[in-house]
Amino acid sequence: MKKSNSKPKESSEYTFSILNNDSMLFWTKDSVQKYLSEPTEFIKKANIKESIRSNSIQKPKNIVNNILGKYGIKAMAFSNRMSGFYQYIKPISHTNIAFIVSGKLSLRNDTSKITIKAGQAYIIPCRESCYMRILANNTSMFWLDISPQSEMNMRVGKNISVQNFNSFEEIITILQLYKKEIYGKNDLHILECYASTFYNLLMREFSNNSDCKMANKVKNIIKEIRLNPALYKTSAEVAKTLSTTIYELEKISLDLFGETFSKYTLSIRMKTAINLLKYEKHSCAKIAEMVGYSSAFSFSHAFKKYFGQSPQTIRQTD
Repeated sequence: MKKSNSKPKESSEYTFSILNNDSMLFWTKDSVQKYLSEPTEFIKKANIKESIRSNSIQKPKNIVNNILGKYGIKAMAFSNRMSGFYQYIKPISHTNIAFIVSGKLSLRNDTSKITIKAGQAYIIPCRESCYMRILANNTSMFWLDISPQSEMNMRVGKNISVQNFNSFEEIITILQLYKKEIYGKNDLHILECYASTFYNLLMREFSNNSDCKMANKVKNIIKEIRLNPALYKTSAEVAKTLSTTIYELEKISLDLFGETFSKYTLSIRMKTAINLLKYEKHSCAKIAEMVGYSSAFSFSHAFKKYFGQSPQTIRQTD
């Protein structure tokens, strides 16, 4: 085993392995991990024969292919960790989610400290890092690694967080059944059913949380556009800013305002434009710039299509 220059105070109580340049894991003798999916490159490439011999990591004898892989779940495991377990997670290339079944632990980074209790789940997004310490005599958890390309990863947010799930008990029940099956008969059909049920439950929870947060973000964007209609010229630009898809943006806008985002923001720009035409002496080119159009021509074309009259006609009428 290689030695590290930076050890926790209780370093004599720990055994640990340096796996690669990206991550370092510390295990105590009483910490056990059992993999519920096919070990990923994280395990395959790591030199952890010593850990396997000492039973700190166990794999099913006849492990099946990772049924959860089609959902973008790279790996999943059940972990039982004793008081004093310490782990430093360097910036990761995936999202890590863990459901705390019993016990208590803390996560700490440079700016904050979070305590997670049984019945909650923590989320460590891609490229984040933190320290983990077990605070209870016996803490058990189900954890999974989510691929950056997974749809689920798009919904978890950008910061380390703790979440309460309405379906927590149901999620844990499915995972317990999945664990029993993978260490039992390895029936592929049953595993697929559990995997699908688990994924759909998780996506429903993240969708509910994500939609609520995203709705508030969309409202804030609309407030900004009312103050400055030249902001965010396209829905694609807004979707990129909010780290979502155009489809999700338009769907949330329909729920909030009864119109798609593009139509709703167009109405804001046009109403601003007609007020400027009626009550200000700006040129069409200036008004076009103020409401987010690249030229007087494109503004006039959009204005006439919206109101049925050109900007010049509206100005002359008044």
